[in-house]
Amino acid sequence: MRHATLLLCVLFTSAVALAQPATQPTTQPSGVFFGARLATVNDQIADQLGLNVDSGVLIGELLPDSPAAKAGIEERDVIQKIDGQTVKALPDFQKILRTAKPGQEITVTVLRGEATKELKVTLAARPANMPAAPATRPG
Repeated sequence: MRHATLLLCVLFTSAVALAQPATQPTTQPSGVFFGARLATVNDQIADQLGLNVDSGVLIGELLPDSPAAKAGIEERDVIQKIDGQTVKALPDFQKILRTAKPGQEITVTVLRGEATKELKVTLAARPANMPAAPATRPG
């Protein structure tokens, strides 16, 4: 049941983001690949999923054999920092990754339940068959 709720939250958030007018492309010029479906944590998502935070980036689904999966990131983890930089929403995550390069290792601080974990993720080049992230409004 929790997985279904998580999926509904991610789909709702994605639909809302896709319905917004595109004003800023979010594809990373370097073409890095992290390998997860992401959503900004807001009050509604935090309440529905019982999260103890009201900001960050929620891991909704991991792609098999992706850099995020290989690093030990799990579904329902909430990204709080990347290389010490605070990540309050998806645009923060995208801005940080925009300057990253394939093969670069980043330290991702996640909240998993009550525990904070630091995981090393080695970014990969975006696979040719992987579509770029959709555009989103700045925020």
